[in-house]
Formats: sequence, C-alpha cells, structure tokens
Amino acid sequence: MGTGTLLSRSRHKRACPHVRLRVLNSYEKRKVLTMRKIACDRGMRLSKRIGKLHTYLRDEAQEEYLAEKILKHGSMIGACMIRLGFSKDNAEYIDNLHDAMVNTVKTLRWLNIIYDRGFIEYQTYLSLSRECDELINILMRKTSALVDDLEM
Repeated sequence: MGTGTLLSRSRHKRACPHVRLRVLNSYEKRKVLTMRKIACDRGMRLSKRIGKLHTYLRDEAQEEYLAEKILKHGSMIGACMIRLGFSKDNAEYIDNLHDAMVNTVKTLRWLNIIYDRGFIEYQTYLSLSRECDELINILMRKTSALVDDLEM
C-alpha cells in the first residue's frame, strides 16, 4: 500500500484478477481509523491497569505466581495493540487482533481465578472484567468486519 490509501482488500487478494479493489472514501477512512484508535486506547488502558494489579498482587498479597500470569497476558494485550499500528496488510492486522483477543480472554480467566481466591474485591474485579468484556467485543466486531470485507 505504497500509495497511502486504505484499501478494502488484503495484499493477497490484489493478485487475483477477478477481485476489484475498492478505495475507501474519506468517511470510511475516518471510521476505520477511529475504531483502531478506540481499540488501541482501550487495550493500552487495560494493560496499564493489569500492570498495577500485578504490583498489588506481588507486593501486598504476596502472590507471585498469579501476579506473573496476569502480567504476562495483560502486557501482551498492550503489545498486540502496538503491533496493530505496524501491520503491513489486513491479514497481519487480523492476526494481531486475534492475538489481542486471545490474550484478553486469558486475562479475564486469570482475573476470575484471582477474584475467586479472594485477592481482589468485587468492585475491582467487576471493573476489570467489564473492561475485558468491552475490549473483547470491540476486537470481535473489528475482526468479523475485516474478515467479511476480505471474503467479498
């Protein structure tokens, strides 16, 4: 995509002569960029909160194992969000979205374990789990929209 325009098909589809590429209009470009920004902002915010939870678990609750597990998957959410900005094509972008979604689901699973073991209060658990759910929904919508766009 050397021309700097956003295309609705991946590089793989460009080689097929029967597939016509559609250049996105300015409204569609803004919509795509706004959704990317929302997903990245939510993912980075969640990643930072998970980092604070890690510090609490390690220092206050003296729970090293769970602290390391939640940090591993929580920080991967932020890393995947950063990689989204450097995706070469839609296929790589979808892979990064999927990785972020998988790590968000794993983070949610570890949050459930941490709450069930009594290390965090209900309000903290509820707040973090809602953020995870929101991010999962955003990532699922983006992934399905891009996959649908590739299959057209």
